[in-house]
Amino acid sequence: MQLLRLKEVLKMVPVSKANWYLMQKRPDAPKPIRLGPNTVVWDKNDIEHWVRQQADKDWQT
Repeated sequence: MQLLRLKEVLKMVPVSKANWYLMQKRPDAPKPIRLGPNTVVWDKNDIEHWVRQQADKDWQT
């Protein structure tokens, strides 16, 4: 498992920080992993899987 901080996530998902946090409220969004009171990371595999799902949704519409 490779853990990514927000800066690295936003390189993979090119949206603003505010939009990323809004998207985190969706039920299908990758779940953050809290490592401490001020440290949040995401699993790289979860982000990649979620990006593929979003691309598939775009192709289906």
